[in-house]
Amino acid sequence: MPQILEQTQLAPVATKALRHCSSGQRQRLRLALALYTKAQVLFLDEPCTNLDDAGIALYHTLLAQRLPSSLVIIASNWEVEMQAAQRRITIGP
Repeated sequence: MPQILEQTQLAPVATKALRHCSSGQRQRLRLALALYTKAQVLFLDEPCTNLDDAGIALYHTLLAQRLPSSLVIIASNWEVEMQAAQRRITIGP
């Protein structure tokens, strides 16, 4: 657990109540919960919402670690979230 907190840069807020965390810290926690699970299929909906540049870089690092062993489905309109996509499905105009 301490390793996950360090990797996601959440160690400084590990003892804070969630309601006292910023929206970016909450999003990092959501990503950690999704990307550190052992699930074979992950569904991510706009995973970089509220993340700063460092958080987006973290997202790409964690995603790259998961892609070899999981199917990851990302719902997004933001190109930066889709950079690692091997296939894309466009819905709508």
